[in-house]
Amino acid sequence: MVRKDKSRADDIRVLSLFSGGGGLDIGFARAGFHIIASSEIETLFCETLDANKPTFGQDHKVICEDIAKFNPTEHALGRIDFVIGGPPCQSFSAAGRRAGGVYGINDLRGSLFWHYCRILKELSPTGFLFENVRGILSANNKTAWGVIQEEFAALGYSLRYRVVDAAEYGVPQHRERVIMVGSKQGSSFLFPRPTHGPASAESRPYFGAREAVSDLQNKDEKPKPYGGMYEELLLEIPPGSNYLHFTEKMNHPHPRFAWRSRFSDFLYVADPDKPTKTIVAHPGKWAGPFHWNKRKFTIAELKRLFTFPDDYTITGSELQVIRQLGNSVPPRLGYCMALAIKNQFFGGAESIELVPGSFVFDHDKRKARKAASTKREVRPNEDVYPGDQALLFDFTESHEQTAMRFEETLNYVSSRHVVQESLGKTTRSFFVKATLEAACWSVEVKDRESTERRLTLTLDFNKVIQGNFRKIAVALVTDDCEYICAAWDAVDLCIRKSTSYDNIQKLYGHFTEPYPQFRTSVDSDLNHPLVRFARQLCNYEYLAGYHALADLETQFERPSSGVEIAKWLRDLGYDVRTKETNRTTPEGCFRVCYPFTMPINSKRFVSWIERGRHKTADRTSIPTT
Repeated sequence: MVRKDKSRADDIRVLSLFSGGGGLDIGFARAGFHIIASSEIETLFCETLDANKPTFGQDHKVICEDIAKFNPTEHALGRIDFVIGGPPCQSFSAAGRRAGGVYGINDLRGSLFWHYCRILKELSPTGFLFENVRGILSANNKTAWGVIQEEFAALGYSLRYRVVDAAEYGVPQHRERVIMVGSKQGSSFLFPRPTHGPASAESRPYFGAREAVSDLQNKDEKPKPYGGMYEELLLEIPPGSNYLHFTEKMNHPHPRFAWRSRFSDFLYVADPDKPTKTIVAHPGKWAGPFHWNKRKFTIAELKRLFTFPDDYTITGSELQVIRQLGNSVPPRLGYCMALAIKNQFFGGAESIELVPGSFVFDHDKRKARKAASTKREVRPNEDVYPGDQALLFDFTESHEQTAMRFEETLNYVSSRHVVQESLGKTTRSFFVKATLEAACWSVEVKDRESTERRLTLTLDFNKVIQGNFRKIAVALVTDDCEYICAAWDAVDLCIRKSTSYDNIQKLYGHFTEPYPQFRTSVDSDLNHPLVRFARQLCNYEYLAGYHALADLETQFERPSSGVEIAKWLRDLGYDVRTKETNRTTPEGCFRVCYPFTMPINSKRFVSWIERGRHKTADRTSIPTT
């Protein structure tokens, strides 16, 4: 237990850093702390803080400037007893991983942590609260968190941290955050006991979304058209589910997605009787949570789901308001932490139950159960391919002997295929003829200008796909192997014509957790580097790791650097990732995410980003503490 300083109990002076829209500040103010100043670089966020003077007090300062330029002495803050806040979390978050990976303290935003330390050193408060997303614990191969703790300890603070879920403290939203509390009084901080959920004192139920917004609902509301390619799917998804509703594993008659091929918020519809999943700052059109009436939540409802006061003004457009909410600490969570801090550091009179460091929170138990379930689960591709390949083509299982034929034309312009600038934009057409018989698609993809060189691409599936096919064999007739994308796009055509899947990605799964249902082979007499590369990608173990860019230089025998070859391969349609496109890729390495080229109808292909456009910071350039 930390030693209480009762002399300051009536005027606990707090400085808030990286204040955002003020969620954490609201919680501490409600607990009786005196928020002297809130520091924030975003002008819009500062306008929000300024608009809510009654919440923080008329003497509350809003300091709108870069934290790197922040000087406590210049702002005449006087004595500061406690500091709260956490640097922007995009460097460590799941959303950051979607965008290119967790880059941690080497990212410019992550490096703001060093300024947090600088200010702590200058002010020497009794303690501080540092919050961030759970991903900070594993950033930089788990080294970033060790550095963060070392720096805080070097300033003379005893540290205690836990991962907490806001739902366990009465927030109608599951929102996990790392909370670290530092104390200069010698002993470790004890966290407050959850107020809701199985770990609460009386196993009080979680605060559900419907209860939180009940008085804001129109009982006569009827679902309105949402618009877009997934509108019909959204209407079918039951509350509490997401895109997984449309997977074969969930026994959907017309599956559209492979298992775990998307992030969990995709087409996620909130269960009205439970807290929602985490609400993010930059949700896409199809990212939930959606209201159970199959619409987006209103701003008033979102404020309730974050426990912001109804009368708290958040400035800006609807998207800007959502951004401020999505980046915030729910005030209710901040309030519970503030009470525990006040009780232990400053002799607060409020009664609050504390828990020992060995206490197991409910979200920890949930994750343990999920991990155990995942270990028991056998991936579809683990026992897919028996040694006797004859078994693979034993069509005795029940399936329709579907007969189908189609002809299509695939047109490629320079945006899909690299050509010399002097030639201008060119178009090359491929004629596709396909026949489905005896559970096998037989496809010919012919370039009108071809010289009869052949490449055969074959996909052997582990089962009959939706009663239609178990094999796709594509004969590519072209004089230019760089158009191997035409063979893969023909595969996509077969899938779209005879199943409910949109493309091969939906059938394969996301590259971070693939569930491939097929084996791939490439047969050709050509000794062409791209043919060898395509064969290499048939080995899924190769796709699972990083490889040296120097290998590309050797393999393709081109007078180009490995980075230039990787860029060329991306122009051909392969999802090849390097340091230039994804910052967590090791220097001098590349990774290929899929065995196929990206579908011609796909809009999700990652753009190439030239080196130098990533804003990164070298630790050597950060002010020392």
